Amino acid sequence: MANNRVSTLSGIDRHGSLLVQGKSIKATEVLRVAWCLLNCHRTHANMVGNKNTNIMGSNQPLSPTSTGASQKKVLVVDDNEIVVRTITLKLQGAGYQVIPAKDGSEAVAHVRKERPDLVLLDISFPAELSGLWDGFQIMEWFNRLGTGKIPVIVITGSKEPEIKERATAAGAVAVFQKPLEADQVLEAVRAILGS
Repeated sequence: MANNRVSTLSGIDRHGSLLVQGKSIKATEVLRVAWCLLNCHRTHANMVGNKNTNIMGSNQPLSPTSTGASQKKVLVVDDNEIVVRTITLKLQGAGYQVIPAKDGSEAVAHVRKERPDLVLLDISFPAELSGLWDGFQIMEWFNRLGTGKIPVIVITGSKEPEIKERATAAGAVAVFQKPLEADQVLEAVRAILGS
């Protein structure tokens, strides 16, 4: 008889490994399983004619349904693909449209084009991805774009208390420290945008 035990995703550690029921899982295993699941989703969606089957495969917004209802858009900006995918799956499951970005230039381009309702923003980016940009400079750019006040939730691997203080002073509506608790992030998104 098969074991039908269900594991619960509890978060992401600061190194990008997933925490499932308190145990760290290697990124390669997570990506292998995610790839299989996503390809099954794409195949099923293509069979029923859904055009919104693109999950991190391109820069197009991601949408879990094609109901025609106006979905709230959430821009997720993090250089760690596992963090982006995990948050994407959690938010999509709750009915939000997710726009992924891996650095500041992509984030600013998406804010201009997509006008997200909320941004989840990492603070630290490798120099090869963002040059001298960090999450604080990205937040400044958002304010300069004249797109209105877009709420920003900061996610960071730093344990320094001044990061939280600086993020709040820059206008962040919430700050989460990695490892992320996906359910807590979803609760914050719902509180800010509504269910």
